[in-house]
Amino acid sequence: MLGALLHLLLTTDLDLDAWKAASDEDEHPHHLVGELRDAFSAVVHRPEPSWGLIDRLMAPACATPAMWAMARRASRTMGHDDIVFSVSEDLTVSLVLWLRLRRSRAVVVTSAMNPGRTRMKVLFRAVGMRRRVARFVALTSVVEDILRNEQWIPADRVGPFPLETDFEFFRPLPRSGEAQRPLVFAAGLEQRDYATLAAAVDDLDVEVEVCATSPDASTRTRMAMPERLPSNLQFRLHDWVDYRARICDAALVVVPVLPNRYGAGLTTMVEGLACGRPVIVTDTGGLPGELAAAGALIAVPPGDVGALREAIARVVADPEAADELGRRGRVVALERFGTRCSIEALDRIIRDVAPAAANRPTPRPG
Repeated sequence: MLGALLHLLLTTDLDLDAWKAASDEDEHPHHLVGELRDAFSAVVHRPEPSWGLIDRLMAPACATPAMWAMARRASRTMGHDDIVFSVSEDLTVSLVLWLRLRRSRAVVVTSAMNPGRTRMKVLFRAVGMRRRVARFVALTSVVEDILRNEQWIPADRVGPFPLETDFEFFRPLPRSGEAQRPLVFAAGLEQRDYATLAAAVDDLDVEVEVCATSPDASTRTRMAMPERLPSNLQFRLHDWVDYRARICDAALVVVPVLPNRYGAGLTTMVEGLACGRPVIVTDTGGLPGELAAAGALIAVPPGDVGALREAIARVVADPEAADELGRRGRVVALERFGTRCSIEALDRIIRDVAPAAANRPTPRPG
């Protein structure tokens, strides 16, 4: 990059080398930031284990004291021709503020997950995100529309970025054969609508298992839980290997979510597709509907108990058609959500927003 560096910002204090060593042993999926680091020879910044008074004071606005400390210290290391890729707009707000204070010309690219929040609308304007960020990328067209129409980001500075999963870890595996009845599997916490799922399966001859955990869960995590658990539904926690095994054992994977505008549940959806299982997902706009139109999965309206019950019953009643749906879903997912797609997408963005990077070698997946 003619002396320019790519900086990657993490939202968690994760040892990417240790994580990669474990993923190479098939203990859990790889981490996208680690794959991008290796492909681009990038510098990774992690949230700081210690922070100062200013970081604590700024944290109520967005992010955490550890993220503010990381942004503050990382901004000192960024040259004027360097490029920064942030995985969260909350983190980018803090970075942009420090870069502006230091009068740095480093090129900023950020992923936007939920920019329609009132707080984000205020912060985007307060720190000058519209002027200072070279490219905003989003996982869904719904978020792209929010950036253009509600945050007033110019259309040529908004674009897609592919959702990514590890297709070497999440892969079809033989079923254990332990289930006495068809297994319906669901997972996650963020915006999950387990009340609708419980009502839909209450009178079906299936076993339902929910792995109710999420790496992004917080005290503000919104979800709908049933007042009464059906006798065929249970909540369990799994490590990564068991989680994958339950997906592969399942007759189908269900991702029931509440109406939202930022694509909650998409990671679980793609993990189910990657394992070659039929997937039913709530259509909250954007990607689920696109994949349903491509024949990769089944999408149902939010909160529609009858539609979800009918879709589950239809999949369970025809195992051959279900397996074919799972195969199609994996093929479509491989084409759209592989690590190579993310690396190539970031490479195109860098070449577009940073002219100094135009003649560098094309990165390759590890």
